[in-house]
Amino acid sequence: MGGLQRNKDENHTNLYSNSLEVLLKILDTIEMGICVIDEAGKFVYVNDEYCKINGYQKEELTGKLFLAVIHPNNHEKVLQNHYDFMKYKEIVSEESIIRCKDGKNINVSIIMKKIKDLDNNYYKVVSIKDVTKNKKLELEMKKFMMAVGQTVDWIVITNKNGIIEYANDSVERITGYKVEEVIGKDPSIWKSDKYPSEFYKKMWDTILSGKPYRNIIINRKKNKQLFYLDQSISPLKNENGEISYFVSTGKDITENKRLEDKLNYVSQYDIITGIPNRSAFFRGITQEINNAELEEKALAIIIMDINKFIFINETFGIESGDMVLKIIANRLTETVGRENLVARIGGDEFGVILKGVKNPGDVFIHIDKILKVIEKPINIKEQEIVLAMSMGIAMYPNDGENTKQILSRAEIALSQARRSESIKYMFYGNHMNEDAKNFLLMENKLLKALKNNEFVVFYQPYYDLRTHELEGLEALVRWNDKEKGIISPGVFIPILEETGLIKEVGRQIVWMVCKQLREWLDRGFPIVPIAINLSPVQFRDNNLLKGIMDSIEEFDLDPSLIVFEITESTFMQDIAITYELLKTMKKYGFTISIDDFGTGYSSLSYLKKFPVDHLKIDLSFIRDITKDIDDKAIVNAIISMAHHLNLKTIAEGIEEEEQLRELFHLKCDIGQGYYWSKPVPPEMVESFLSVTTENINLYKENN
Repeated sequence: MGGLQRNKDENHTNLYSNSLEVLLKILDTIEMGICVIDEAGKFVYVNDEYCKINGYQKEELTGKLFLAVIHPNNHEKVLQNHYDFMKYKEIVSEESIIRCKDGKNINVSIIMKKIKDLDNNYYKVVSIKDVTKNKKLELEMKKFMMAVGQTVDWIVITNKNGIIEYANDSVERITGYKVEEVIGKDPSIWKSDKYPSEFYKKMWDTILSGKPYRNIIINRKKNKQLFYLDQSISPLKNENGEISYFVSTGKDITENKRLEDKLNYVSQYDIITGIPNRSAFFRGITQEINNAELEEKALAIIIMDINKFIFINETFGIESGDMVLKIIANRLTETVGRENLVARIGGDEFGVILKGVKNPGDVFIHIDKILKVIEKPINIKEQEIVLAMSMGIAMYPNDGENTKQILSRAEIALSQARRSESIKYMFYGNHMNEDAKNFLLMENKLLKALKNNEFVVFYQPYYDLRTHELEGLEALVRWNDKEKGIISPGVFIPILEETGLIKEVGRQIVWMVCKQLREWLDRGFPIVPIAINLSPVQFRDNNLLKGIMDSIEEFDLDPSLIVFEITESTFMQDIAITYELLKTMKKYGFTISIDDFGTGYSSLSYLKKFPVDHLKIDLSFIRDITKDIDDKAIVNAIISMAHHLNLKTIAEGIEEEEQLRELFHLKCDIGQGYYWSKPVPPEMVESFLSVTTENINLYKENN
């Protein structure tokens, strides 16, 4: 019996050994690391995958403490956990970090189960799976989701049915809806009423076909405000090629659109008046010419400017000037009607396109209305001002075939109207081309004359009518043309003023007069004051006083030797500016004379307040003073008024003895004219600078 029992035990042992060997081979084929650890913490068994994971050979681990695969810093804690597990637990699932042979740490997923053998010995069976890649992916996913959540771009993910499953924080910032409010909803919660149903159908047809869709879409926020979304929608397909999700990304471009709209507005409309600008006016002409050509109709192009608008800005300020421009724009728009186009095409220039006019008679009707509304008083800072405008008109197709020609000819007509003091508007005529060419030719000649110092100064004396002594000289500009000789100022002064060249010519005249005074002083001649005329253009030159004082200082002169003559009309153009400028001139020591007095209707109240020394009576009243009772009465009134205001009077244009006697009896102070001398060059002035009272008549006979 004993032998039989031994055989049974041996057979049982062999069977067990064979079964164990088969089991271990099976374990080596499993793609999961498996190890068995005894109660002491030593490896009893490791399979091939376990070794593959941590880089050890089986013999390097078998019989060794499992702490070999644990980072030294964690030995104490991990060993205590092992003892606790063996004593109190049966199975544990967790994630941990093990240390590989090469020193690298890897993330593993662990399942630990406690087992007992036939001898009641406990073991810990551990299965591990390398999840390092998963951990990296998970970390990257977290970073990605964090980035997605914090990006300023809109990101929305819907399922294939269009139900929102994800929305980032930017969606909340852009729309005002909280993320939890939109999850489970469809994107129609942002839908505006700006598009027809066909718009959205086209979008869905595109993405359902598997194609991406992009567009700028106007949506509505929770607070009902609109926003612009530059949106892309991409379909996502699964492994079977079926659409499973839609991803919507986009940027809130509302501010960009507002800026774009503003820039578009600025490119087409005038900021101050709100009416179309120069570019829009040009485009409008081109468009209307095309329309008129198709419909065989005519057009009228009117270009107009506000006369002397700069004085409004200088007197009342730029804000007041802007207000005037707005008023003019509104008046023009209301007058010509919305069917016609009104534009601001320059500083004080406006343009009008009149459609469907048949002849100049139709245009006259509009012009008459325009003039009437423009001349209505405008209240500026409790002062009423009345504006005047000059207009140039060109007709299509009579005056030009295209925009460039029509505009050019309207400008030519405007230029002609500006030069006329009595004509407020002018239609283009073929003769104007020749006038314009002559004007440009003259302008070029004057530029050369300025460059070549061809402008010279002549002088005309004026005398005290009581003592017959020389009272002063008036400096008068002449153009010494190399071909034509001395040219009268009436030929070129208007062009100098219109082109603005008068400013530079005026500076040259002041410099030449100061130079001449210094020369005469140095040569010992008795000196009298010299009067210099200032044109309206010069008078509004901000650098006028600086240029004058530069010449005074260069030649070391007393300002009292200079008299500045300004016309009465210039004097009255801008009361505030005139007063300040004259006050400054008087402060420097200059003498001020009002020229052409009696023609500008100046207010006596203003005249009383202004720092003026002389009134120069216009020659139109002197010419017939011995024949015309009215002229005599006017001159008498001017002289009496001037004396009452402690001003001296100067009569210009005296040519006859009878005129001189009449003015003497009316108690005029000073006389000037051909009776004594015509304007002469400086060398001839020297001959009478020292003329005395006794031989004045002899001098007159010789001249």
